[in-house]
Amino acid sequence: MAASLPSSVVDDEFPALPAPAPSGFDRLRRLPRRVYDLIQKIVAGTIAGKIIAPYILILFILAMVAVFVVSRLVSGSLDEQFTNKLLDRGKATNEAVVKVEGEQLQALRLMANTNGVAEAMLAKDIEQVRTFVYPLQVNARLDLCDLITTDGKMLLALRGDELGLDPESVIDVNLGKSAIVQKVLNGTTDDLGDKFTELFSVEWGTAFYTAAPVKTEDGKLAGVIVAGTTLERLLDRLSREAQASLTVYDRNGKVVATSLPIAEAVLAYQNGGPEPPNIDVDAAVVAQVISDKPSLVSRPVTIVGRTYRELTGALVIRGVPTSPLGIAVRVTAIETALFASRDQLTMLFGGMMVVVLFMGVWLANLIVTPLRALVNANKLVMKGDLSTTLPIISRDETGLLTESFNEMVEGLRDREKLKSMFSSYVSTEVADAVMRGEVQLGGEKRWITTMMTDVRNFTTYSEGVTPEQLVGIFNRYFEYMIDSIFEFGGILDKFIGDGILVEFNAPLYQERHELRGLMTGLRMREMLKQFNEDQAEIGFPPFAIGMGVHCGDAIIGNIGAEGKKVEYTALGDTVNVTARLESATKEVHTDLIISADLYAKTRDFVDVGPRVGLALKGKTVPVYAYSVLGLKPGLALGIDLITMPIEEVRRRVYEAGGDLESGDAALEAGAAAG
Repeated sequence: MAASLPSSVVDDEFPALPAPAPSGFDRLRRLPRRVYDLIQKIVAGTIAGKIIAPYILILFILAMVAVFVVSRLVSGSLDEQFTNKLLDRGKATNEAVVKVEGEQLQALRLMANTNGVAEAMLAKDIEQVRTFVYPLQVNARLDLCDLITTDGKMLLALRGDELGLDPESVIDVNLGKSAIVQKVLNGTTDDLGDKFTELFSVEWGTAFYTAAPVKTEDGKLAGVIVAGTTLERLLDRLSREAQASLTVYDRNGKVVATSLPIAEAVLAYQNGGPEPPNIDVDAAVVAQVISDKPSLVSRPVTIVGRTYRELTGALVIRGVPTSPLGIAVRVTAIETALFASRDQLTMLFGGMMVVVLFMGVWLANLIVTPLRALVNANKLVMKGDLSTTLPIISRDETGLLTESFNEMVEGLRDREKLKSMFSSYVSTEVADAVMRGEVQLGGEKRWITTMMTDVRNFTTYSEGVTPEQLVGIFNRYFEYMIDSIFEFGGILDKFIGDGILVEFNAPLYQERHELRGLMTGLRMREMLKQFNEDQAEIGFPPFAIGMGVHCGDAIIGNIGAEGKKVEYTALGDTVNVTARLESATKEVHTDLIISADLYAKTRDFVDVGPRVGLALKGKTVPVYAYSVLGLKPGLALGIDLITMPIEEVRRRVYEAGGDLESGDAALEAGAAAG
């Protein structure tokens, strides 16, 4: 049986239309002056005028649509004719099949009715059978002739010399089990008698067989004689008589045999050509052509650059659909007729299309050029280039749009300058809010959280490095620290030497700003560890810092002399206490200390050391504070803690084995001591 071929895709490549030559503009301007002036008057005033003009182009497009429709009508007519041609070829094919069947039946009658054949078959005398049958097989030019005994076993197999087959190697031992042989052995008959025909596949191929009974004079069944031809030779004959290429498919839609140039496609593929196409049909086609109400299926097939139209129906044998049969004819003729008709109709509009082409290019450039400049300028602005400006070359809507664009860019430049100055000491979130007008910068009293950091033993450290090295080290240090500040929404108020002043809850109101300040200190602790590891890799000693965090009322706003230096900062006792707390870290022997006020706001989140009373400068009573050990078990340092419900916080701490009561107990002890 023929093997299935691999599938392929044939790509049709159509050459692109050449772009209009630039000289087309000059040729347009050489049109009669009156026509040119009219076009100029229509399209030069407003965009509305420019939009009206292309409707002229639509008229010509409609003309081309008319050409296309007429072409489709021609195509439909030719396609109908082509389908009728395929139907005629199918009829011729069926007639040829009946003819072959008749020839085989005639040969079988002659063999079966030859005196002595039946008796020799009953006696299973192979040589006697050969003596009677072989000359008849040669004269009838039968490719295949098999004699089968009444028990369904092969008695003798004869093969035509033209096949070049060794009879002993192609004995079809299963032929006796075929439907046509079994029907004869069982005495089955139909409207056409006791002789039957079918396609039967064996190991060496597929054949078109006809079977007839061999009987003695008294009517006793002596065996079955089968005459056949190979499917390939059958298709070759049918193709010649039908003047078409034929393909036989099995019930799964796979190719059994074909006279299409598949072998040529395979050879071309072996020589570096395209992959041969898969011409199998799907199951839906098989079900459609072999059914109680069969119908035909048409499809195009392309092989080695040649296109065929195939009409798939059923191969009918003795009035019964047996397998799908495809009848294919090249479509060269229909293509030639179609293109000829299309060319004739297209020539009627050729001259007009040349004019339309030039006018379309001119109009497109007249409208699109300023718009394209706007698009390109907008892309530059999107990339951050605010130096872009465009010349105003007209006073129509395009000119107004260009003018508005320039004004917009100028406003963006002013806005970017302000944002750049402000974002140097606030987070991007705050800077964007200010630029959107959501925050008014001015003086006000507000409850805020403040944080102060300072590098320990700065003087001693600076003596061990050069000034250039010191600047580089501190730039790296501040980069680590500032990232931590902005992560939790803090505002970088100012650098005080090697120290940093940070505020939370200003100028934007922030949820749990006390916790934000605490977590910023914890993040700085982590970042300092990474910074010191980097320091060790480049051979510099580590940093040690102190951090104090406090919350309370403060005055926030723009402080300074109008028209001179103004800065956004916080003033008041809260800031002073924060600075004193940072200094007290040396006394308490910790790097991070928080006030009791701040601890009261964050006790559910943080584990602290024992409460200490600090005698701070400027304070008549002790200020109570706690050294920070870290977050409670079950909590991870991250911005998600800001919005996490307190019940969820307590649940996580409890499940991690943390102490939920320690914070409350510490506050109660502090209140009693105070």
